[in-house]
Amino acid sequence: MRFVPPEIIEEIRGKADIVEVISDYVNLKKQGKNYVGLCPFHMEDTPSFSVSPDKQIFYCFGCHKGGSVIHFIMEQENLTLPEAAAKLAEKVGVMIPENVKGSQVSAHQTEKIRLTNMHEAAADYYHQILLKSDMAEESLNYFKKRGISLEVIREFRLGFAPKSWDYLVKQLLSQGYTENEMEKAGLAAKSSRETYYDKFRNRIMFPIQDFRGKVIAFGGRGIHDELPKYLNSTETPIFSKSQNLYGLSNAAGMIRQKDEAVLMEGYMDVLTAHQFGIKNAVASLGTSLTPEQGKLLKRYSSNVLIAYDADAAGAKAAYRGLEILQKLAFRVRVLKLPEGMDPDDFLHQHGYQAWVQLAAEQALSLVEYKLQAAMEKYNVHTIEGKADVVQELLPDLAKIKSQVEKDQYIKLVASTLNISIESIYADLRQIKGIVSNKDNFSKRKHTNKEIGSIKSSDLGGKNNAQLLAEKNLTKLMIENRNIFDHVENTLGLNFSTDESITRILEFIGEIYPDFDWLPATLIERIDEENLKQYLSQLFMEDNPENINKKLLVRDYIKTINLYRLKKRMREIQEAIQSYEQQQNMTGDIMALLQELNMLQQQMQQLKE
Repeated sequence: MRFVPPEIIEEIRGKADIVEVISDYVNLKKQGKNYVGLCPFHMEDTPSFSVSPDKQIFYCFGCHKGGSVIHFIMEQENLTLPEAAAKLAEKVGVMIPENVKGSQVSAHQTEKIRLTNMHEAAADYYHQILLKSDMAEESLNYFKKRGISLEVIREFRLGFAPKSWDYLVKQLLSQGYTENEMEKAGLAAKSSRETYYDKFRNRIMFPIQDFRGKVIAFGGRGIHDELPKYLNSTETPIFSKSQNLYGLSNAAGMIRQKDEAVLMEGYMDVLTAHQFGIKNAVASLGTSLTPEQGKLLKRYSSNVLIAYDADAAGAKAAYRGLEILQKLAFRVRVLKLPEGMDPDDFLHQHGYQAWVQLAAEQALSLVEYKLQAAMEKYNVHTIEGKADVVQELLPDLAKIKSQVEKDQYIKLVASTLNISIESIYADLRQIKGIVSNKDNFSKRKHTNKEIGSIKSSDLGGKNNAQLLAEKNLTKLMIENRNIFDHVENTLGLNFSTDESITRILEFIGEIYPDFDWLPATLIERIDEENLKQYLSQLFMEDNPENINKKLLVRDYIKTINLYRLKKRMREIQEAIQSYEQQQNMTGDIMALLQELNMLQQQMQQLKE
């Protein structure tokens, strides 16, 4: 079996929706943010198998198997890693290169890392110019006039590309990047005189980040009469516009929290939405929504509110988006904005509360939206027109699993068209064999009593605030490089009383330069099976919601430091008691008393 490069493994995992893949083997039902079902690896009556779409991992609380989507295929099909990767690659449309050597893999991976780092450097450069250079005064005023605050400008790392021909080229050359790399990244172009110039000039810059928060491309808007008005990055080894969404890394947390994504058309719509508090808004990079973008959204929620412009193009794009999202089993609503308005206009004129009210009271479900569209398409004043409308809606009605919802929508269609409910049910029965609504769990006679399951509070053999702080801090460190760096500088990597946590953090230290800070990647790369299971269970536990991560990190560090102080104070007190029992009043006891006094002062400071 041929070798599969690490970056190809990452690409396969990135494109494979773990819920969709595992659903081919297990009947899954949504339960909160996760999906649950009967474990395929041992016999049980009560579901203990859980799948996390946002973490892209699975874990069974019965038999303790866990891992990424590739590990699932390996376990389920009894395949090697290359065999499982090849099976998934075929499913998600990834090509595995033939006869690839390790040196070639390393070179390709290094290239992608350098291209990403180059985009990060360019984004920082553009951002600093916008905030600090007189050259960007007009662009900064543009954002102010559009009502975009400095906070949002910093959050989205907005920038300005100067009018000069080679500002960025010179800047990147000084950082060790080559002109060929800049051209490959789409940041520079070669002139007829074989010199290189900046691709983006005299433009407001919108950095496009992947779901991890890494800058991989740019959108540039002209501030005067530059053509084209918007200039976007071309496809590169690290960027495909059909597979990314603008603002996703900024919105991901709120999408999970609200269990709904708001899908918009443009950069400014998303920026304005976040400015007004709609922080679960994303945009589809100037193209119609693609299936790949839909699958990416599915990792965070199965609910989408489409908020496109209220014009013909917006309506057409909304309808195409509905079709794609419906096929991916989303629950979709469409926001009908007033004629001639886009989300940016509406929010500035009417504000956040009006938006919330409009979404709650007037957003149309998929059936309602398609009913309106079909009624505009056919002449509903004729019998034939009414029949055409019903025929167009039948596939959508048949796919509704909830009988209550189905009944209500059939009543709506019937009353709107002034036809009988029974006639719609009759038509539905005719297509019954085409669309199935069955979603039953398979019956199994065996139980998992002999296996038993561990509680989350028992992870690591302890049940106290100290272990909880260690576990939650570790989760935050694994998902965020800045938090990892901060904790390493503050506590070190051996702060935990749990040896598994220490080994995991030390392993991250070893792969630090090319780690992408995703739990699924860590699970794939770590060799010890018990640590894979530990990580899988760790990330199946819920994180605290609606709390600032900086505050969480501060509190966890405080809890760990208090534990350390208490432990050392107990050791000192025991040593002093031993000396007193032996009536040994040497200089050692005075040093211990001084240290104890110092530790008591430190503890008092921590508690304040």
